Amino acid sequence: MSKPDFPPRYRPLLAEGAELSELTREPLIIKNTPVIALIIMCDLDTPPVENTSPTLSVSIAQYLKLQDGSLIKLDMDRGLTSFWHGNPNTPRKWRQTADKAIQELLTIVKADVPHQIDFPWEEYVKAATQRGIDIDEAKLRALPYQVTFSDALMKAYGF
Repeated sequence: MSKPDFPPRYRPLLAEGAELSELTREPLIIKNTPVIALIIMCDLDTPPVENTSPTLSVSIAQYLKLQDGSLIKLDMDRGLTSFWHGNPNTPRKWRQTADKAIQELLTIVKADVPHQIDFPWEEYVKAATQRGIDIDEAKLRALPYQVTFSDALMKAYGF
């Protein structure tokens, strides 16, 4: 098949008397799909290159889950790196309970303000609004949240 000498053109099929209007691109507005949860996804991350000690790096991404099952990333990523001081050959050196790991990761998520005991709701509202999600702080506070771990991170933590 050879290439044509002219680019293809497309034209809408219009009923007689219909108007041809400019195509416009509207921002994605997610007003009709309710937000049902805050999801915090934790995964094993690449440790900093300059480290010589054994380390465990974790990335933390935050999403709003919509009723249709889709996830909208809030672009408020966090992370942590734990260093191992001692014998690097110690088996299961990163082992901890799921509860302890969840509390540690939630502390990182909430750590923008000293002694923060709650999520940064105002920041969540701002991030959601920038993505076209119409939600206020009271609705966000009422949502359940879920912390998830990747398989690789669960293996590293030993659970």
